[in-house]
Amino acid sequence: MRLLLVSLTALLAASAAPSARAAFPAEIGGLWVAGSCSEPAELLFVTRRTWARLDPQGMQVLKHAERFDRAGAFGLAVADDAEATRLLFRTAADGLVVRDPPAKLPDAALPGEGPDLAFRRCPSIPVALAALHGEGLSFLAALEGIAEACGGEDGAGCIARVWAWADVSGDGGLSVAEIARLVRGLAYVGALSAGATAEELGKAVGAAGVGAIAGAWALLASLDYDGSGTVSRDELARDRFPPPGLAGLPAGAASDPARPTAGAAAISSGLGAFGTFLKDLAPLVERGRP
Repeated sequence: MRLLLVSLTALLAASAAPSARAAFPAEIGGLWVAGSCSEPAELLFVTRRTWARLDPQGMQVLKHAERFDRAGAFGLAVADDAEATRLLFRTAADGLVVRDPPAKLPDAALPGEGPDLAFRRCPSIPVALAALHGEGLSFLAALEGIAEACGGEDGAGCIARVWAWADVSGDGGLSVAEIARLVRGLAYVGALSAGATAEELGKAVGAAGVGAIAGAWALLASLDYDGSGTVSRDELARDRFPPPGLAGLPAGAASDPARPTAGAAAISSGLGAFGTFLKDLAPLVERGRP
C-alpha cells in the first residue's frame, strides 16, 4: 500500500502544471512513411513534443523536444538529450520534408544544405511493423494527455485519463489483458527512449507483457472488491482520491473495511506491481507534459 501511494504521489508531482511551451504544428502530428507504403525505408511518429524515428533495419529512437525555433523555411526542434539532437521539418504539397543538420553546424547557419528526406501519409503499413509499433505508439500519443490530466491535484482525473487509453472494451474496468497492454506500452516507450534495434524493442515489449500477466492477476486479486473480474476506476481510487479525513473525522466514525479478496501476499504483490508501473511512468509523464 505504501509503495502505491508513494508512486502515485511521485507521478502527480512529476506532472507539474501545464505550461505554454511551443510544440510541433498539429498538422504534422501522427505517423509518416519514407519510401513506399508497402516497404517503408523509415517511419516517423510525431506528437506535440516528441518525435520517434523508426528504421525497420536500424535503430528505433525517441526524442523529446526541449525547444522549438525557425530556420528559414524550416521549423526546428531541439531535443533535451546530451547531443541536443536537432530536427528540421517543413510541410510540402505531397507530405513532410525532414532534414538532419550536421552536429557541428551552428543554429545560426541553419537550415544549411540537404539532404532532405521526404515523408508521406499512408493508408496502412506492413503487418509486421504495425504489430511491433502500433500499440506502443498509441501509448506514446496518450502520454501527453495523461501528463496534462496528472498535472494538478485531481488524482481521480489522472486515473480517468489513464483509463481512457487502457479501457479497450469500454466497460469501465481493466481486465488482465488491458493491464498487461498498459505495461507493454510503458515498456515500448522506455525502450524507445533508450534507443533499440527493432529486435531489441520487440524483445523488451514481449518480456514486459509476459511479466505483466502475473502482476495483473495479483492486482486484480487485490483490488477487485466486487468480484467482477476487472478493476474499476472507483476500486482503484477507493480511500485514495480523496483520502479520508481531509475535513476531519465525524464523531463516532466507524471503519469501512473493504471485502478481502485475497491473501496478504497477493495483495502486496498486486499493489506493488501497480506502484512499480506508476513509478516507471512518472519520468515519461514529466517529459511528455504540455
